[in-house]
Amino acid sequence: ASASYTVTVGALNGFTGTVNLSVTNLPRNSTASFSPASITGSGTSTLTVTTNSTTRTGSRVLTITGTSGALTHSTTVTIVVQ
Repeated sequence: ASASYTVTVGALNGFTGTVNLSVTNLPRNSTASFSPASITGSGTSTLTVTTNSTTRTGSRVLTITGTSGALTHSTTVTIVVQ
């Protein structure tokens, strides 16, 4: 099974850098991918988390982080595996 999340990057004060996306705290036996994996300036990316039959059920808080040089911002989402 899989779940998708839309990640939005907004450019403030004329920011035009590239933001690389990552996610932490995934459930064991799951994978994650961003499409696209980075955003230049502002835009959106889709995070897809895929689980399998051995992924433990329950809810888990994932941390999504955007990094551009020394700049970092994080947010959280909750995934529920049934």
